[in-house]
Amino acid sequence: MANSLNYSFKYNYDEAGKITSALVNRYTKKYPQGLDMENLFAYNPEGLLARISYDYNGNVDQTRQEYEYVGGNLVATKNLRGYKYDNNLLLANPFAFDVAMGIEAIKHLDDPFIYLPYMAGWHSFRSALLPSSIILQDQNPNAASPTYSSQIHYNFDVEGYVTSLSYNEDNGNGGFEEIIVKFGY
Repeated sequence: MANSLNYSFKYNYDEAGKITSALVNRYTKKYPQGLDMENLFAYNPEGLLARISYDYNGNVDQTRQEYEYVGGNLVATKNLRGYKYDNNLLLANPFAFDVAMGIEAIKHLDDPFIYLPYMAGWHSFRSALLPSSIILQDQNPNAASPTYSSQIHYNFDVEGYVTSLSYNEDNGNGGFEEIIVKFGY
């Protein structure tokens, strides 16, 4: 288990129930006593998560992730990933996981403590629509554009919950691979 990671974490909330910080202790073979990190959550005037920063070994206020919204839908992140919402029939189930945040979570599996509250519905934000496509960074350094768009395909259960989604992602070798994300309720 040389590469195993173990975390302990504690979330702090404001009076409105929004997460304000996550105190994380990461235990690894290199840090058997743990390594402390505090993640800070900042919100825009509409109350949507705008930024996650961290205090790590004295490096205060380092940006981990930033989010941009249009019409209540997550459209862009700091790392050139974004989402298009050009199909108004793809309504998000208000009781389900936020799909865009779910994709963000799998893109940052090394930081599950940051995205867990949003995937688990501990936070009130959900995009109003399901994204119809994802905008990703092209892995080809000679590409005409630094990003490309991939259509998202959905499967639903009888109650309208997304059970899975798929899209194609640059595999870094001149081709694409299908990414499948499954949701359980």
